[in-house]
Amino acid sequence: MEIPHGWCMLMHKFISPNIEHWCSQPESLQHWTVDQWRNISSPDGDSCNIYNRNYSAYAGEPFNQIDIGVIDTVPCDKWDYDTTMFQNTIMEKFNLVCADKILTEMASSVFFAGTGLVFLLLVCLQIVLEERRLCFSLL
Repeated sequence: MEIPHGWCMLMHKFISPNIEHWCSQPESLQHWTVDQWRNISSPDGDSCNIYNRNYSAYAGEPFNQIDIGVIDTVPCDKWDYDTTMFQNTIMEKFNLVCADKILTEMASSVFFAGTGLVFLLLVCLQIVLEERRLCFSLL
């Protein structure tokens, strides 16, 4: 009974690993590489926000002719993911990144709380059944 439970406890680590993500590249800029898009679209190290620009104006221009100025950022509404190591995760399927990243940790906490609660209920059930058996044996 402990081995299947152990696998269930480890399952969360396999279905929700931290994977690299970035704001999704518009269709009109698919001629740019992912690295070029990431360099022009958001500040270094920020994969949750994107510069507030009109990217459709850059559709026909090569990357090296773009003027990169400092502009305000806005939150992303769609992301792309690095699928070199993990191809199918709950983070990717449900977009559990940035502000929603806490939901993966909450899922783990709810699982462990449920495990603890069921354990306590089973212990109480065992105590009740043992007392009932003891009462019947005394009669």
